[in-house]
Amino acid sequence: MRGDGKTHKRFYEQWWFWLFLFAFVSVVFITSNKDKVEQTEPEQDDAIEMKETVAIEKEAQGKENPHQETVELAQPASGTSSDPSVYSNPVSKLDANKVKREIEEKAVHDWPDDYIMQDFQVEEQTKSYHNLLKLNIDSKVKEEILNKAVNDWPNDYTMVEFQYNQQVSAYEDVMDLKPADEAEKRVLENAKRDWPNDYEMIKYQYEEQLKAKIIDNKG
Repeated sequence: MRGDGKTHKRFYEQWWFWLFLFAFVSVVFITSNKDKVEQTEPEQDDAIEMKETVAIEKEAQGKENPHQETVELAQPASGTSSDPSVYSNPVSKLDANKVKREIEEKAVHDWPDDYIMQDFQVEEQTKSYHNLLKLNIDSKVKEEILNKAVNDWPNDYTMVEFQYNQQVSAYEDVMDLKPADEAEKRVLENAKRDWPNDYEMIKYQYEEQLKAKIIDNKG
């Protein structure tokens, strides 16, 4: 209090100070929310675009197969042959109900709260499982290839089917190889020794070694 008898309020007791503070906080809050919205929008757009793409692909599949409905897992044929010369399909030994449950649980785990992707994954995995059941395992090599694929990709029938098809195709290519001389025969034997039961890598190593040999001869 001054000598003139009047009481002077401090600046933070003035009404204009609080009005200015309220306006400043409001501007900061609005700006912050705007930045968060702008950062979130691209992520939301990407997620929506992915879901729309999957939905379009599924719709196109439905048009190509108008009579196709949700496929239930078929039970493998009961009984096994006692003939030791008949090779077995390890997938046919699996319990179909357990496979169905594991496929659905994995889809939920892989795509939580994304029902479009869950449905898509279940359909793809179920289709691969059915394809594997229909395989004609008529040789020891095919049996070994399928067993390895099942062990490499447990509960992932899409990858099991893919690996099996790739390995069988590579095996047939390897069997068709005709080394031109003793050197090429040694290259093939070395590849088989380095990659037992992996026919993709046998084929790849053999071809790469021959390329290197050709380049070396030209040099």
